[in-house]
Amino acid sequence: MYKLCLCGSYDDADKIYEYAKIFLKDYIVFTPAFYLGRRPDKEEQNNLIQAHFKRIDISDEIIFIFDTKIGVNTLLEMGYAIAKNKKIVIHINNLIIKDIPNEFTTLFRIMKY
Repeated sequence: MYKLCLCGSYDDADKIYEYAKIFLKDYIVFTPAFYLGRRPDKEEQNNLIQAHFKRIDISDEIIFIFDTKIGVNTLLEMGYAIAKNKKIVIHINNLIIKDIPNEFTTLFRIMKY
């Protein structure tokens, strides 16, 4: 079955989980493991990021959901997904961008060095 990995800021957790419920009807869906109610400490955050990279590894498509902000960790996830040649879709405030242009992915490839 086709696997989706949803990514986005802690501030957009509710929106990410809202989309996950919709996608679960047709796909296997991975979401960030946010600790709702509090922000994780540095060690927890590092563990969560590493676990989310593994979710990206096993997913067929990565969907980035940006409604309030684009955080640093989300940019790391995006760079990682690009480096892994994953299919990426970006959802920004109800605007969906598919087939990310080469210039965009090139920028992230440059940034990872």
